[in-house]
Amino acid sequence: PDRTLLYDGFAEAHLRHAGSFPATSLVVTGSPGLDRLAATVRALGPEERTRLRASLAPGGERLALLVAKRSQLGPWLAALIAATRGLTGARLLMKPHPAETAEPYAEAAQGVPCCLLAPTHLDLGGLLGLVDLVVTVNSTVAIDAAVLGIPALTVGLPNNLSPFVDLGARAGVSEPASLPAALASVLTDDDVR
Repeated sequence: PDRTLLYDGFAEAHLRHAGSFPATSLVVTGSPGLDRLAATVRALGPEERTRLRASLAPGGERLALLVAKRSQLGPWLAALIAATRGLTGARLLMKPHPAETAEPYAEAAQGVPCCLLAPTHLDLGGLLGLVDLVVTVNSTVAIDAAVLGIPALTVGLPNNLSPFVDLGARAGVSEPASLPAALASVLTDDDVR
């Protein structure tokens, strides 16, 4: 091709070296969507972040943000709620997928104080600026979170995020029995994070 638009310098270097693309045919454009998301995260000032975190985690708990379609979660939603309930100092914040309603998430978390729906006035960038971990099945939000320095946990392996788990770029579990230890580790152990 005469021109190939790329997200970053890593892809550009790979195509130059492994693909023998001429440097003049490669243009690093970045990702406008990720740039907007990062700007939203950065725009959250320290005072506002402290205030919002206190409203979601009044006891200073670590916050895990669940971003996944309810239909993809299957039994993992109940497993995540149970794992969070068994973990001292943690809360699960659930952001319903835009294509779904909040009811299935609210119903699953009913009566579980450590699990709550994400406030509707906060968009994804605002939420990412508050949380300590992203939990998903297949959402590319976990990739965006990694770029922003937020650890991620992928459940329901194997799935399309398996290569990232295999490379050690994020944690992952394939069995619900492994979830409590993995969640505790990635959410609370700063060395693992």
